[in-house]
Amino acid sequence: MTVLPPEIVPLESISSHPNLLVFANSGAGKTVFATSDDSVLLLNTEPEGEISAKNLGSKAKKWDIRSVNDLDRCYNWALNLAEKGQEIPFKWFVIDSLTEYQDIEMREILRAGTQKKSAKDPVVPEWQDYLRNQKRLIRRIKEFNALPVNMLYTALARNATDADGNEFIYPQIHGKGYEVAQLVLAQMTSFGYLFVKNQYREIAGKKQKVGVNRFIVWEDSGTMQGKDRTTALAPYTKLPDKGGLKFIRQKIEEAGLKSMKTEVTQQDSA
Repeated sequence: MTVLPPEIVPLESISSHPNLLVFANSGAGKTVFATSDDSVLLLNTEPEGEISAKNLGSKAKKWDIRSVNDLDRCYNWALNLAEKGQEIPFKWFVIDSLTEYQDIEMREILRAGTQKKSAKDPVVPEWQDYLRNQKRLIRRIKEFNALPVNMLYTALARNATDADGNEFIYPQIHGKGYEVAQLVLAQMTSFGYLFVKNQYREIAGKKQKVGVNRFIVWEDSGTMQGKDRTTALAPYTKLPDKGGLKFIRQKIEEAGLKSMKTEVTQQDSA
């Protein structure tokens, strides 16, 4: 009998902690959605978003991220717990948003550069600064994705046109057109575009707005980009009025349990 090295493990033994990214236009409700589960730590780069989440009753906790060192401290705290075999006391870490955090990284790079080189422009990056910024962002995402906790990243959305002249929407992550944004998306279990659709009703003979529905599209559809490796979310999710992130987590967990039950049934019948 061949003895396998200990590094080879069955896929079912791997703990499933999805890494999601949701991008949307400003004001679509990214932060409200991101803080709508029972146990969320908001790694908050955008103070405006937390106000709306608080006003709508979110019970999330926050860790303000105003510098690279702030995010370092959070990561090191979580890594230390994981290395000791202790549970991270949150279901989700939410970096809200990657768009703003990339700017924080760039400001730190420029600040460090001017300290080393007095003639360096403290505002306008050089090409080496852009490259360093992009590499650091990807490394940071990989570090957090490796933690034993569900990860959610938010980002602003922007429009682009591909080589064939097709327009599409993608996360506002700077670097080589949309190449770095695509590298970021490649690190995600699933990613989707969040948008708002107004609800109308005829009242007294007039069409009037009575509310909004929010959707996340998890697969390519028209101008929208998406991908769902959980197999639980595509093609789209209509978010409930409250608890949208909790709703999505439960759908992913239910899909995982269904897959496990199917596998056990197949093994029993073999």
